[in-house]
Amino acid sequence: MLNRDVVNSKIIKSPFSERTNKAIDDFLTYYKNSKRSQSSYRSGINKLLLDDLPKEAHEITFGDYMEVIPQNKNDRTPQDTYKEMFIKFLFVFDYLEDSRGFSSIWIKEDIIKGFTGRNDTQKKTIASKNINDSLTVPELTAIQRVLNESFTKLEMQKMDFCWHMLFQEGCIVEELKEIKSENLISGVITTNTGDKYNIPSRFYPMFEKLNERESSYTGFYTVNTLIAELGEMAKLERRLTPIIIKKTRNSSMVKCCNCGETYWNTINYWVAVNSRLVCVNCAEEIKKKLDFDHHVVDIPNQEFKAISKEHEINLFPVLYSYNELKNRIKSKPIDYLKLHELQIEIGKLGEAFVYEKECEKLKGTKYEAKIDNKKAIDPMNGYDILSFDKDGKTLYIEVKATAGVEDKFYLSNHEYQTAEKMKEKNMNYTIYFVKEVMSDNPKLIKIHDITDNDEYNFEEMNWKVTRI
Repeated sequence: MLNRDVVNSKIIKSPFSERTNKAIDDFLTYYKNSKRSQSSYRSGINKLLLDDLPKEAHEITFGDYMEVIPQNKNDRTPQDTYKEMFIKFLFVFDYLEDSRGFSSIWIKEDIIKGFTGRNDTQKKTIASKNINDSLTVPELTAIQRVLNESFTKLEMQKMDFCWHMLFQEGCIVEELKEIKSENLISGVITTNTGDKYNIPSRFYPMFEKLNERESSYTGFYTVNTLIAELGEMAKLERRLTPIIIKKTRNSSMVKCCNCGETYWNTINYWVAVNSRLVCVNCAEEIKKKLDFDHHVVDIPNQEFKAISKEHEINLFPVLYSYNELKNRIKSKPIDYLKLHELQIEIGKLGEAFVYEKECEKLKGTKYEAKIDNKKAIDPMNGYDILSFDKDGKTLYIEVKATAGVEDKFYLSNHEYQTAEKMKEKNMNYTIYFVKEVMSDNPKLIKIHDITDNDEYNFEEMNWKVTRI
């Protein structure tokens, strides 16, 4: 831990490691010609690293950012702005050891455009990472693994449709943004440019739901957000964009050397004739024309499991409704060697239940679409669901669930510290405790201040045990 007492306010280097000093120097050099004074930046960094946290620059996490920077911009002081600028700099130029979470609120390329410094070398370094390159095979496989699930929530179905239109059909973004639910007629969509697309039947129910909406918005104008969320669900390390999808589509098409037609690079479109790749449509014709020995073979395929079981469990509350998820768990035979996995699923079931309750509470309000149940994917957040009360005040919900009737649950040290820090900042951190979560009538208890509540008793349970 850094010692605030050993540093003079005018000298910031002395208590830090060489690694942090370099990050600070690079940041100050980058903003050397800014309208703000160097002393203002130094003061903000000093307050952040010595008073607020305190820790080395590279040790800052997304949880730290959420704790020290007011999320309401109207509540921020000038020093808060300097602190955020420094953290953004650390994130963009890869000084952080753990950058998880930041990509959910920031886009590196957008931040780079906004930087006012003259350090062109750093800009070129970021540009060289080719964040808009086409998807790699592992990235594409991860996305397809998510899309193979049977979506039941409308927003997830829209996400699947946007991917289909961009990747499979080659529809341009501006066309997709203008598609409305009423554009689907007899299985065909006609866009504003006159292009026609045959739509797979699996999307018909989604269009019916959109037509039933009371809202005037029944289209796909939020395609960029939907695609970015798909990338987050697939755990990509960069933001997924329509540009990346377009490049991936282009790089996934191969031209047949015989007929000149273009097909997907998946093996069902291709065979090898005398070691040359040709499309399956040309193969028979070539065999008839060749007057010498020839050898036609299918192209072998290698299957890999790209996503772990734990990742599949983490997606449950997003892909399934509460009832579907409960039935899925009930249908599993109990294997006590996998009890931990079952406990994880119970937790995700509780999150799905609470998410649906929050949607019911805010139905018909502008806040319903803003409920975010993906916070649970990153444990550094310290809470599971971001929601709102009917007046629009933000609620930070930590969900605890049990299949039994007992009045007890486990709270991690990080979750407790998050509750304390949010209480200090007047932020509404609430425990939603779901009992009998597997029953037809789960009991929901809301605990508004877990850090100061006479109805609950705390006892330390976590010990590190090592055989000697």
